[in-house]
Amino acid sequence: MGNNCCANPESKGQLEQTLKPVPPKAVDSKLDNINVFALETAGNIHEVNLIRLEPSEEVSTKASPTKKKNLTINIDEDDSENLFTFADNSFYEEDNSFIKLDEEKPRTSIAQKPKRITEISDDLVSRLKAISTSEFLGPELEDKDFHNVRAMDAYQFDSGIIYRGEWNENNSRHGKGEQLWPNGMYFYGNWQNGKREGKGKLIMRNGDIYDGEWKAGIQVKATVKSIEGIYTGEIKDGKRHGQGKMEWKDGRSYEGEWQRNKMHGKGTLNLLGGRVYIGEFRNGVKYGQGSFHWYDGRIYKGIWKNNKGKGVVVMPDGTEKPAEWNNRIITKWL
Repeated sequence: MGNNCCANPESKGQLEQTLKPVPPKAVDSKLDNINVFALETAGNIHEVNLIRLEPSEEVSTKASPTKKKNLTINIDEDDSENLFTFADNSFYEEDNSFIKLDEEKPRTSIAQKPKRITEISDDLVSRLKAISTSEFLGPELEDKDFHNVRAMDAYQFDSGIIYRGEWNENNSRHGKGEQLWPNGMYFYGNWQNGKREGKGKLIMRNGDIYDGEWKAGIQVKATVKSIEGIYTGEIKDGKRHGQGKMEWKDGRSYEGEWQRNKMHGKGTLNLLGGRVYIGEFRNGVKYGQGSFHWYDGRIYKGIWKNNKGKGVVVMPDGTEKPAEWNNRIITKWL
């Protein structure tokens, strides 16, 4: 497989674009002699507006056309490299279903399976070999279903994605299966109607491992092993979000609420040297009611704002002194 989702279009009638959080953007004006589409994206789980432009209209990079029918579809970013094959027949491809863009209500039809392949490019064979170790797959290597999947035929989508596994009667990925992206990203687990559903394991290009649960193609819980350490908890848009615990490799740990990879809400932060902060966070810093416990028995209790605080210092003998502090240093006795 030599295709790459980020490559230039092979003809004027096709455009492939990876999903990234970018502002509204119009296609190259050199394509204005055919039917093309403007693309708008927002966020990591993308809401996509596909806007049909007539060949006679001028494509502007400053404003999107207003008097055209829009079709809005929610898309899982991890599948983005299998999406967005735009052609002059006005069809949009998502997970093997074809949707006519110029109709009020999208209609789906049973699609043909992608092309069956007998050989995989050497670089992807090497990637599969590297992934198929105890470091990455672990228990899956002893799973009978996994070996059954490996014995099945491989199919390749136009984007270059390779899938091997079970299908349903509508020719959508359904059941156990593994998928390998051209960039080396890999997934093994359960599928339902073309989307990841239930248990699965996602291995990123950088070696990060997401082992957890998916719902309608979106990951909701995982144990994430990365160069930083190990996180176990809720996930949103591939980030720590919700309730979870992070254990860093240097010995620090945090258990509590998260928002987009940052400590946010109530939690407990264990630092080196036996120091502990219990309280509220905002955007990764101490913010709100909280107490900082020192290894020698001292406690700073009070209201924090951006790691600065005001309240009382409880001494080891139990006496309390009003004070202000900056992070962990007393700046003023009150």
